[in-house]
Amino acid sequence: MSVPFHLLILEDNLSDAELMVEMLLASGFDPTWKRVDNELDYLAALSPCLDLILSDFSMPQFDAQRALHLMRERGLDIPFIIVSGCVDEDIAVQCMKDGASDYLLKDRLARLGQAVTQALNRKHLQTAKKAVEERLLHESFHDALTGLPNRALFLERLGRSLLRSKRDTAYSFAVLLLKLDGVAAINESLGLSTSDQLLIGVGQRLTRSVRSVDTVARLAGDEFLILLDDVKAPMNSSRVAMRIQNDVALPFTLGSHEIFLSASLGITASSSGYPNPEDMLRDAGAALCRATSRGKGSFVMFDATMHDQAMERASHSKQTSIGRWNEKSSSSTISRSSR
Repeated sequence: MSVPFHLLILEDNLSDAELMVEMLLASGFDPTWKRVDNELDYLAALSPCLDLILSDFSMPQFDAQRALHLMRERGLDIPFIIVSGCVDEDIAVQCMKDGASDYLLKDRLARLGQAVTQALNRKHLQTAKKAVEERLLHESFHDALTGLPNRALFLERLGRSLLRSKRDTAYSFAVLLLKLDGVAAINESLGLSTSDQLLIGVGQRLTRSVRSVDTVARLAGDEFLILLDDVKAPMNSSRVAMRIQNDVALPFTLGSHEIFLSASLGITASSSGYPNPEDMLRDAGAALCRATSRGKGSFVMFDATMHDQAMERASHSKQTSIGRWNEKSSSSTISRSSR
């Protein structure tokens, strides 16, 4: 079975180009090929669709080293084999350092099929490796269910926004932490599969509710994060929150089921001068707690009193725990003494 591929031949002698193609056909290849012999035509023919380039080393006003340089300038990584009548060994070695896959002499074309096979195999392995790396990178920064950015990617983008706000005092942004109301009940009544489809639908709807410059991420379970970039006025984040709540409230149709949801949101703005992204998420969480305490479908903008109250509750809880531990310890001491 012949192996088809797209070939560009950089050669000023048509007979030599045709001979190379005949050798490839004899080696079991079926190339779709084009010949060029100058820089202008070469640039016009360069394309990511090319699988291989065969190039004479020297042509009038053009050579293989220049061709390699132009290919790299275009950001392309195409297997490049030099096929020349004569080439200095030092120059050939330099071409290999510049990115050539191989080189061979025109009077030894019997090795052409083998050289092309090796070059195409290396390209295939590189492409497969790159695809795996890109997939792993995507999985590291995206939610497996919805495909949305995950917490790690959200924090990275939020960190960039914080840095920008420190450099540009006119720039502001906001973080919205959203929790869906009623997903647990849907999960219990309709099952995990329906619940998963619902979360995917919510993610898609949230993405449509904001601008392309904004970020929608899935935090965990029924919680989502939204980064509103370049908020021009403080009230804009509240308007977006209301729009999101209205969009989420529209019915979801899954199979024979029509499902209604509501969303509670906590909002925090960059104007508070946060030192790091985690603190901003913390305060968005405090605002969300306040919103959920008011009932379904509420949203609350964070203010400093919420943080003070949270710290006071934490301090009280810690003191209570210490007191209980002291009581227990004291009781244990008395018990041992009585024995």
